[in-house]
Amino acid sequence: MNQQNINLYYQRNVILSLCSGQEVCGVLTDILPNDSIVVGDSSYKLDSIEDIFFKTTIDEFRSFGNYGVLDGGIIFTPENIVSGIEKKDYSYGNFVIDVKCHLYYEKFNDNDSIVAKDIFVLSKTPFISQDIMSVEKCLFFTADSCYVGLLSESDGDSIVIKMSNSTATVSIKDLVSIVPCPLANKNIRIIKSTGEEYSGLMSTVSDSGTFSILSSTASTIDLVSVSHSDRIIHKGKVKQLKEGRGVIDLKYFFRESYMTEGCDFFDVSYGTVVDFEPVISSKSNHPCIATNVTIKDTKDEEVYYGFLHGITESNHPTRKLFDGFIYSNYYTNNPEECNKKRRFFSEALEGYDKDSVCFVKYKLLPPLEGKPFRKISAIKIISILPKTPNVKYYAENGQVAVYEEQYGFIVEAKPFNVTLLTGSIADVFDATKETVSYGDIKFTIKPKFEFSSNNIYFVKYIATQSPGGLFKMASDLTVVQILNKRKG
Repeated sequence: MNQQNINLYYQRNVILSLCSGQEVCGVLTDILPNDSIVVGDSSYKLDSIEDIFFKTTIDEFRSFGNYGVLDGGIIFTPENIVSGIEKKDYSYGNFVIDVKCHLYYEKFNDNDSIVAKDIFVLSKTPFISQDIMSVEKCLFFTADSCYVGLLSESDGDSIVIKMSNSTATVSIKDLVSIVPCPLANKNIRIIKSTGEEYSGLMSTVSDSGTFSILSSTASTIDLVSVSHSDRIIHKGKVKQLKEGRGVIDLKYFFRESYMTEGCDFFDVSYGTVVDFEPVISSKSNHPCIATNVTIKDTKDEEVYYGFLHGITESNHPTRKLFDGFIYSNYYTNNPEECNKKRRFFSEALEGYDKDSVCFVKYKLLPPLEGKPFRKISAIKIISILPKTPNVKYYAENGQVAVYEEQYGFIVEAKPFNVTLLTGSIADVFDATKETVSYGDIKFTIKPKFEFSSNNIYFVKYIATQSPGGLFKMASDLTVVQILNKRKG
C-alpha cells in the first residue's frame, strides 16, 4: 500500500481490513512518518493492512453524464459498482445507499479528479421525507407487510405511521420501499410479481394495502393486495414540457432517461397521456419523480428540421446544458451567412459533436397568449455530417440536401421586373466575342449590386435543381469580383 494511495483517505471515514483478519472502522486522522496511520485512537503499520476502503453514502446520480457523486464530489460511474444494487436503485434518489470503495486519483472528463471504484453496497434503505410523507399518503413496504398512511414521526432508527384506524411503528432497516399511494378516481394498473394484472379506477385502499379497483362501468370490483415486489402504475398527463424534461400532473418530474426502453422523449407533447411509477426523491429541486414513464398515446404535431450552430455547453451543478441556435441551412465555410432560425436551451442532445454539423428535428410548444415566440419542446439529433469546405447543407422535406459551392461568370442578364434580375452563369467568359452563349446555370435574384452590361461579374453560388428538375438553378449568388470588359 503506497503513500499516495493513503493520502486520498486522509480525514475520511475508512474501513481497514487487517492482515490478521480484523476489521477496523473510523476516521483516518493522521499519516505518520514511520509508514503508519492513525484510525480512531489507534495506529496501524501500513504493512499490517491488507486493504482500505472509504465508507460513505451515494449523494446523487447525474443521468445526463452517466456518472454519480459520493461524499459531495467524488465521482463514480455505473461500471465501478461491483455488486449490491441496480442502476435504478441510485438513479432517482429514493434510497439511502451506504457503500465502501477504493479511491483513485485520475482524469475524469479531462479533469484531475478523485474517483471511486470497486464500490460495494453496505446497506440500502428507502429515503424518508418528513415534509412530503407527513402530508401525502404513502405505501410503506417491509419484506412481508404493507402499511398505508402518513408519516407521523421519525427518530432515525424507526418511523411511526399514522393509518386510518391505528398507528404502526416500523424499524427503518426493515423498510424495503416507500411509494406514493394512488388517489381515488385515478386510473391505475397493478402488475403482481406472479404475473396477474389488474386495471381500472382506484376507489379505496385499506391500511394493509388492499386496493379496490372498479371496472370501466363500475359493474365489477377487484380486491388486490400488494407487496413490495408488485408494480403500482399510475396514469397521468404531461402538463409541463421543456427540452428533455417534463412534469406529469403538475407534480411528478421526469426526463428522457426516466422513460422505459423504446419510448422516445421526442414523441412526448403537452397533454400526452403516460403510465408511470412515482417515487419520493432526495433531490431537493424535484422531490416527486416519475420513473418508467411510458407513452400511451401520441399526437400528430408538426416537426421542423434544421442544423445546430453556435452551441455552448455549461456544466450546471446537476445537469449539462446546451445553448445555441437552429439554422434552416448550414454553410461550412461561414455558418453566420445562414438563416438563423430559433434559439434553444436543452439538456438532451445525445450524440452532439462540436466538430461536425448536427442535423436535428424539433417540435414547438403552443404559443403563449400575447407572446408570438414559441419555445422548443423537444429536440433530437438525426445525423452527424462532416464540415467539408465549400459545402452548404439544406433541410428539405425532413432530409439533408448537400450542395457544393461553385464559381462562374454571369454571361447574360436582363431585368425581370423593377426589382429582379434574371440570367445564366457559365464556367468561362470569352470577352473577345461580340455575343455570349447562354450558361448552363439559371438564376433569378434581387441583386445587391448595380448590374451593368459593360462589366464582367465573377460570382460564387450554390447549384440546385429547378422545381421541375429541367435545369439547374443558382441560389445564394454572391459577386466575388467585378471586371471591365475589354476586347482582345
